[in-house]
Formats: sequence, structure tokens, C-alpha cells
Amino acid sequence: MKRLLRTSIAAVVAVSATAVLAVCGVAQATATPGWRFAAVYPKSDGMWSVSASGADNAWAVGQQSFTASCDMCLFTAHWNGTKWQTISTPPGLLHQINRLVGNADVAATTGKRAWIFAWGEYAELGTTELSAVEWTGTSWSPVHNFPGSPSLTAAIASGPDDVWGLGGNGQAPWAVHYNGKAWSQVALPVNVSEASGSAAAGDWVIGTTAAQPARIEVLHWGKGAWRNVPLPKISPPKGEQLQPGYIAAVSPTSVWASLVATSPTVEGRVTYYLLHWNGRAWSKVALPKGVNIYGVAGDGHGGAWVASYKVNQPGVYLAGLAMYHYAGGRWTRSAVPAERGFDTNLGVSNMELVPGTESVLAGATLFGSAAIEAGILKYGP
Repeated sequence: MKRLLRTSIAAVVAVSATAVLAVCGVAQATATPGWRFAAVYPKSDGMWSVSASGADNAWAVGQQSFTASCDMCLFTAHWNGTKWQTISTPPGLLHQINRLVGNADVAATTGKRAWIFAWGEYAELGTTELSAVEWTGTSWSPVHNFPGSPSLTAAIASGPDDVWGLGGNGQAPWAVHYNGKAWSQVALPVNVSEASGSAAAGDWVIGTTAAQPARIEVLHWGKGAWRNVPLPKISPPKGEQLQPGYIAAVSPTSVWASLVATSPTVEGRVTYYLLHWNGRAWSKVALPKGVNIYGVAGDGHGGAWVASYKVNQPGVYLAGLAMYHYAGGRWTRSAVPAERGFDTNLGVSNMELVPGTESVLAGATLFGSAAIEAGILKYGP
């Protein structure tokens, strides 16, 4: 699923910015202001990650297009409560040649701060390394490097003194934690698939256990340890294998998680599950017919947003992105805008509720026949 999202490069049918499509069993959404582009970056190759700590501190990181002085560079955008503006990242974040060779992630924290994680390349050695840097509110901190680190999966934070970089190689989970003064490596029992963190919710991850790769767990960080929040028993259709999906933590008593069951032998056979944690137990939320899950976020008042594509088959480009809203036991569908000649796709780990509001941000990659752009989608004021 992640590989398909990250490598789709063909243009497909664009979604109208104003149309709201009717689906059997799903009400049409009429609320304003609806989903819109908060910012679009033409000279870019896509958006990797978005994160916010509040209405006056949101961040997005993406990949710039090739130029004479930049080959796969990272670009950073910041919302200060009034406007989005780009902030130059320090060259040392990507080592000597300023080349992004893997994904990047951002974790916003209070005080208009944020940590950015990125993979850079050593030109002379031909090796890669994960690095992180903090925006302190007015400038960048010194770059911190993690020698020998595996690939980056996610970065989350619940505050300036509680920041996580999470990764692994599928067999050996890897996590580093910043306590406000120093970084340390922390044991993690699962290979993280997705993660979510905020001051209100704390830190949450979903993934498969290292000892039992078929076992899926949701973990919550508290009192200096990762603790399992046992999922309910899910029985996928015969022949399908259950895998972790997304997680979106709004508070300790409101966490959304998704699971997906796929068939190793039947192409395109997929079953999606949406779950909600109320602080005591998980409940299953029925999805409308035909809805798949390519992103989840809370809505700020007990409900959730789910990103879904019309096309969802291995080897087929994703098309027809729409946002589904769940509230009070009822689903509504909202269309997502697209620039003329471009199709709007979401990146992985790219949808997040702005804490303390009912606004939601999503990082988008816009695919056209001759160009790729990056955008920031927003719902709410």
C-alpha cells in the first residue's frame, strides 16, 4: 500500500473541486468550507508529511524538483497562524550534497517548534544516514545524526521534551527518544507501521510484533514504557491476511485505527476495518460499501475523517480521492479539489487533526501528465 502511494506517477481523472458525489448509502456533504487547497507548490515532487501542534503552528515537508543546485532536496513549509511560508532547512540535514534519498517526516510541538527527520547521503562514501533538526521558534538547532539507523517510518511528538523517531527493517524495530535534553535509543516491541502523537493524546503506534510478525498491536507510551492496548479479535475472510493500517490519536479516550486484510493469491481482494478506542474498549465502525482507507484523522468532536480512492488494486494508479466523514453513526462524502490537469493523491502518514480545533490537514501530491506538484489540503477554518 505504501509503495503504491509513493510511486504513482501517472495522471488520472481529476476530481472536481466543487462536486459532491452521491454514493448509495452515503449522504451528500453540504457543510462549508469543505476541503480546499491551503497551499500549492508547483516546483516540487510531492508532499511527505504534515503535522500541527495547534492553530498557529503547522508544518509540512516535501521534496523539491531537480534544479541546477538541488537534486531531490527537502523543502519545509510553516503555518504561523496567518500564512504558509517556506523555511530553508539547514544543508547539514542532508549531508554534503543536500540530497534526499529516502522519506522525510515532521513532528510539530508546542511553542511553534518542530522536529524534522530526513535521510541524507554521504557523497564520498555513498552511504545514507538519518538526521534530525529542531526549529526552536526562530532558528534551527544543530543537526543530530543517528549512525547505523534503519529506514525511517514515522516521527511523532507530544511536546518539546517527548519526541520520537521510529523505524526498522521489518525484523528489528528501532526507536529514538528525545527528552528535551538528549536523544536515547529505546527498545520497541513492534515494527511500526504508522504512529500518532500530540500533547492531548500522547504517543501511539500500530505495527506487527517482532517476535510474531502476524500479530498486530497498538501501543501507547506512558510512564516510561510502551504498553499494549489489546485490539479486538478480527476474523478476515478466508484466505486473507490481516495487516496494520493507520492510527490517529485525538486523546487517550479517542483513538482511531485501521486494519487491512489482503489476499496473497487473489489480486485486488482487500478488506478494510475501522476501529475506535474510547479509553476502555475498541469498537468496530462499519464502512460504507466500496470505501477503502488510505488515511485517517479525528475531526475534533468525536468523529473521524477517512481518505478513500475509487481505484484500489495492485498495479493500478489510485484515482478519485474523496474524504468520508463519520459522526453520530452517519457517513458523508466530500469531494477533494484538484488543479486542472492534475490528480490529487495523499502521501503516507499525511493526514492530521489540528489539535484544539476541528480543522484537518492533509499533505497531497498532484500528478499531471507532464509535471508533479505538492499541496496542502485543509478542512475547516
